[in-house]
Amino acid sequence: QWLGLQGPWYSKALFVVTSADADIRRETFNGYTWQVLLAPEVIAWGIISALLLALVVESVGLLLGWVIHGGR
Repeated sequence: QWLGLQGPWYSKALFVVTSADADIRRETFNGYTWQVLLAPEVIAWGIISALLLALVVESVGLLLGWVIHGGR
């Protein structure tokens, strides 16, 4: 198992899918949950970051359009 998990990420992924011990893989998958818990601060940071990124992208697009069309 240890030797199979040495190397680049794609060889590790291939090993886990094809050759890993089924009991260890099953135990690992059973330990995971798909629920992601986020604190309110994290949600606020995400929303603010998304709005700022949208503002920057929109501003760059408008500036490029203004430059290309000669300021009209």
